[in-house]
Amino acid sequence: MDNKILFVDDEAYLLSGIERQLRKYFKIDTCSSAVEALERIRNNTYSVIVTDYHMPVINGVEFLAKAKEITPKTVRILFTGKADLKIAVDAVNEGHVFKFLLKPYSTEKLLSVLRQALGHFKVLMQAEQNEFMALHDLLTGLPNRVFILQKLKEALALAKRINTILGVLFLDLDGFKTVNDRYGH
Repeated sequence: MDNKILFVDDEAYLLSGIERQLRKYFKIDTCSSAVEALERIRNNTYSVIVTDYHMPVINGVEFLAKAKEITPKTVRILFTGKADLKIAVDAVNEGHVFKFLLKPYSTEKLLSVLRQALGHFKVLMQAEQNEFMALHDLLTGLPNRVFILQKLKEALALAKRINTILGVLFLDLDGFKTVNDRYGH
């Protein structure tokens, strides 16, 4: 992950200014429309997406909601010059934003918010890695006993809830100890 940040705004002068201000601190990509940005995030990985609310075709909240479907772990920030309570509530509930910024904002404020967002992204990635390590064998990457027992518990609960029979198959391979002893576990 390169910690790339995607800025989306239909005002070209604003995007070029942001890019000039921030390129010495971060890897920045820009898009002038939400439609273009959706295509970009399907083909690239971004740590943070920052978008304006007022854009043609798809507004910022709608864009962030669609972006969340494509890249759920990407941190999302919405900024706008004309905000009301409904936009803020929609940003949180539908766009799942990390921060909400009002224009105009200072470079220092934007830098601070972006650093916070990148920190949050790193925490999310570390949590995902920790969860994987807790539920998988480190050597093979296969699900471990804890994972299997967790899935079995979920399957039993589902079978009980929908009133159906559940079958579980357990295999024991005779003589497999010699394979482990010879080649390692």
